Amino acid sequence: MSERTGRPNRSAIFKGGNWNARLTGDFNRDGYADVDLNYRDAGGIGRVTWFKGAASGLTKVSTLSVKGGRSIAAGDVNGNGYDDIVIGQPYTSESGAVSGGQVTMGPGTATGFTTTGMTTIQQATTGVPGANESGDALGASVSVGDHNLDGDADVLAGAPNEDITRDGVNRSGAVAVSLTDLTGYGRTDLTVGTEGEDAGDGVLLHVPSGSTGLGLSQAKVYGRAQLGTPTGAHLGQTLTP
Repeated sequence: MSERTGRPNRSAIFKGGNWNARLTGDFNRDGYADVDLNYRDAGGIGRVTWFKGAASGLTKVSTLSVKGGRSIAAGDVNGNGYDDIVIGQPYTSESGAVSGGQVTMGPGTATGFTTTGMTTIQQATTGVPGANESGDALGASVSVGDHNLDGDADVLAGAPNEDITRDGVNRSGAVAVSLTDLTGYGRTDLTVGTEGEDAGDGVLLHVPSGSTGLGLSQAKVYGRAQLGTPTGAHLGQTLTP
């Protein structure tokens, strides 16, 4: 990864049944891809373990002191040239006392991850819309990419249990999210999956980014009618870049 690209995570996989996630990124900027593995230990505690890449292959380096969550992504969020790790911690078992969930960013450095400069965002954080309500599950999914072309990676987080009113009816929030440039303008587009929409058929919302930002008027919704997916397919349960 070149300096200050704000590039999204190269590989991030979310497995709903076991809450396993893994991603790759050059976290110490030595030119070799590293691997982070998010998992539950024998006691049910979320962990994130860093495996360092080298010419000889992967070597386990350490287990991060910050708890693991249910989703992870990587990108240069703080603009220092090193990939940072972003961990979605949607429930109190991962976030501690934050009932509505949170997102934690652990900075990457030449020697690996550090808690110095670690940032935690929740719905009670200034500038974040909504309120920290129990069960909102902010951080159930996370994605990283440079949306505003300032050279630093931005973070998009899903909150599947957030109440959103549309047509006078409470709807569920985003289960899966992705910041990926699908339209070729250099800015990442927003793609959101809501698996519980339309009685479990699920939908995808794609909001493209043009030369000046989000093109809300060009946003498109894809569901069973457009894609021919089966009834109750839960489209949008998982998104990857």
